[in-house]
Amino acid sequence: NASAYVSALAFRDSTLYVAGGFTSLGGQTRRYLGAVDAASGAPRAWAPDADNAVNALALSDSAVFVGGYFSHVGGEDRRGLAAIDLASGDALPFRADADAELRVLASDGTSVFAGGGFTSITGLSRHYLAAVSLTSGSALGWAPEANNFVQALACQGGLVYVGGIFTKVGGIPRNALAAVDKVNGAVNPWNPGANGIVNAMAIANGKLYAGGNFTSVSGVSRRNLVALDLGNSLASSWTPDPDGVVNTLRVAGGRLYVGGQFTTIASQSRGRVASFTIVGSALDAWNPSADNTVR
Repeated sequence: NASAYVSALAFRDSTLYVAGGFTSLGGQTRRYLGAVDAASGAPRAWAPDADNAVNALALSDSAVFVGGYFSHVGGEDRRGLAAIDLASGDALPFRADADAELRVLASDGTSVFAGGGFTSITGLSRHYLAAVSLTSGSALGWAPEANNFVQALACQGGLVYVGGIFTKVGGIPRNALAAVDKVNGAVNPWNPGANGIVNAMAIANGKLYAGGNFTSVSGVSRRNLVALDLGNSLASSWTPDPDGVVNTLRVAGGRLYVGGQFTTIASQSRGRVASFTIVGSALDAWNPSADNTVR
């Protein structure tokens, strides 16, 4: 019972951390950030109290990193990006102010990678894509420089995979999808090229799954959802063909979960959420049938 939309979820032990545009959870005041018991849904006492919407969450051992539109959270001034103590809900000393919204966060255990609509982090020029120290929040030298919004990130091996609305990364043509060296920010040759927007990515079994609003990827017809080879960037033969935008993807338990605005996928009726087996790419019978957009 969030009072408005939920944008991001993160799970640790028996707690589900929740972010979005809401101001209450379970009848308790929780502005844009909260935590609930993963079994009962009852709200936890954890209440960082952001002053505007939160879009993204990423967990470390002791903190939850939050990204969004806010300028104050956890009792401190923090603009767009903050680290919140998992126990107290207080903002940690980590400081990485952004000049505009963050839309996505990912961590490799050493750094926090951020994407969104910003052009600077901690006062340094970082267009739409940045990396900051996991402990201090200081911007790292990593600066690939996209030319438009970044909306999806995934770390695998020595690369950071990037999805969004951009047409260039590091000055090199890359339509909505790119791979960047995690250390030096160099743009990798991997270049599938989508003809629209990429909102979400997930990696499993040597493939990168990308979802969004597009009709062609890697030179072949693929509507809104595609599986790409991590080695050669070619699209697999899998054609789920959802009839609406895909907003979110998650791999868990040998399955790919897909959420968005579609009502049909793999030629079957599915209300905005569906799952596929990773091995064999078969659509599951699982069908919660949400009555509106899944974010």
